[in-house]
Amino acid sequence: MQLLRLLRAALHRPGRGGELPPAVHELPGLDPRHIARFRAELGFEPDDSMPLSYAYLPVQRAHLDAMLHRDFGHRIVGMVHVGHALHQHAPLDPARPLRLVTHIADEPERDDGARFVRLRTLITQDGQERVACDSRYLARRGRRRGDSPPRDEPETLGPVVASWPLGADAGRRYARLSGDWNPIHLWRWSARLFGLPTVIIHGAHGAARCQAEIERLAGRRVEGLQMEFLRPVPLGSQPTLHLAGSEFELRVDGRGVLRGHCRPGDALAAAAALH
Repeated sequence: MQLLRLLRAALHRPGRGGELPPAVHELPGLDPRHIARFRAELGFEPDDSMPLSYAYLPVQRAHLDAMLHRDFGHRIVGMVHVGHALHQHAPLDPARPLRLVTHIADEPERDDGARFVRLRTLITQDGQERVACDSRYLARRGRRRGDSPPRDEPETLGPVVASWPLGADAGRRYARLSGDWNPIHLWRWSARLFGLPTVIIHGAHGAARCQAEIERLAGRRVEGLQMEFLRPVPLGSQPTLHLAGSEFELRVDGRGVLRGHCRPGDALAAAAALH
């Protein structure tokens, strides 16, 4: 089923665009064994609960179903996930059916011609709101201007509180967990086919890994995550996690690749206090 979705996405041609009806995605429940695999792979402490970042896995499938609408106005292949926010309104019971409703909204075209799309998904159970996800995608790149000044690199947020290596197979391992088999995450040759110099890890992988480290350091669960994916993270690199106040940042070779904040904010404060 997932392979068929990916094939349809590869062959999808942009439709007329405009406002689309909400897309509804029903699931009978979530597999606790899969949740346990996710926890182990992403560095969470042993536990039976579902991490907030795991919710993005069913949301991602709902997003793809929504974008496969014949009137979706953008080419799916080549869209870049540039950020998302996850918020838990109430605990989600993996054993019970889930209903995911996704709304798609085009942002106004920027002056340089760039186009961004937002997909907002609400997960409910028994009619009650459980988890909300707001994702932003770059659908069309803007025109480059030769006179544009280089972007200044923001100062590092606080000290290093954690670091982990990204092995050559990290993208394929996360793809097996998430179902996201985008070629840019699998092998160098497949990434080069899509214009990248090397293979990169999924943005959602970095988000989940940050959550796992913050929870481990703070000793409490994160109930809200909001972040921007600033740059691709190549496999073979060693990301470092930095904390300051209510914000966190992931850096590779001295450059910021992911920046965000979490709720409750005191979880970050407690983690940072240990360093």
